[in-house]
Amino acid sequence: TVSVLYWMSANGQPKPARRGPRVDPMNPAAAAIRKGRTAVINRSAAAVQMTAEQLLAKSFDANKRKAGTEEPDLMIVSKAELQAHLANKRENFEKGIRRDATGLLSWLRYARWEAHVAKSAPNARALYERACDHHAGNSQYWRAFAVFEMADGKPDNARAVLHRATTTLPGDAELWLLAILLERTQGCVAAARDLYNAWMNYQPEDA
Repeated sequence: TVSVLYWMSANGQPKPARRGPRVDPMNPAAAAIRKGRTAVINRSAAAVQMTAEQLLAKSFDANKRKAGTEEPDLMIVSKAELQAHLANKRENFEKGIRRDATGLLSWLRYARWEAHVAKSAPNARALYERACDHHAGNSQYWRAFAVFEMADGKPDNARAVLHRATTTLPGDAELWLLAILLERTQGCVAAARDLYNAWMNYQPEDA
């Protein structure tokens, strides 16, 4: 369920809030190689083949289990009441990340709430930036940021995030895989090949 049942229209009348898509902060595409900063890739064909689009869809769907923001239904019938509710929620989220600044879910729940309940992609983007600044050495934050940009229809932003991520953590296989999947979904085969070659320069033992 969503936390805000009614959103104020321009003429002051409440109208049903639109439900945003659920996105996944994690990328499970490389779950088989979660073995540290380096990994050995098995090049043999899998028994069940998946397209890049299916892998990304799986990534988005998994978020339902990892960083939910479900709340009891709430009836809001005025703009002032809505603003007060949003301000109170933001204050509570800020207190949460101050108490647990290293907790991944504290940041992700806050960012997802901004994107899908408060309907503020810029605020969500700013939160992912803060999270990556504070936890640049943790690839999960970078992956969450990139998947958010992809789900928001901003592939160029996602590319920029993943470029920063692979520069910061060049030995993280999942970041490279996500960057390659992004180019595949955009039909940029040459760019995907260039990324793979760059990855191999950092991990020549996997080639």
